[in-house]
Amino acid sequence: MHDEGDRNNKEGDRNNKEGDRNNKEGDRNDKEGDRNDKEGDRNDKEGDRNNKEGDRNDKEGDRNNKEGDRNDKEGDRNDRGRLNAV
Repeated sequence: MHDEGDRNNKEGDRNNKEGDRNNKEGDRNDKEGDRNDKEGDRNDKEGDRNNKEGDRNDKEGDRNNKEGDRNDKEGDRNDRGRLNAV
């Protein structure tokens, strides 16, 4: 009976050690998860900056297209003027 109690105590000690190892692994996983969350946040911010830059570039492209259209119209007027002068 005393031997059975000793065996149970040893088994309990082994289980406690395994639990401690699992807790440490869980802590490591939590830290890794936190690092990944921070990296994700940084990537989100970078994505937002890139989207804003893309929007600015789109607006600039629109302005350039409008200017090009104006230049085309002016060129057409000039062409008509030359044809009429001939």
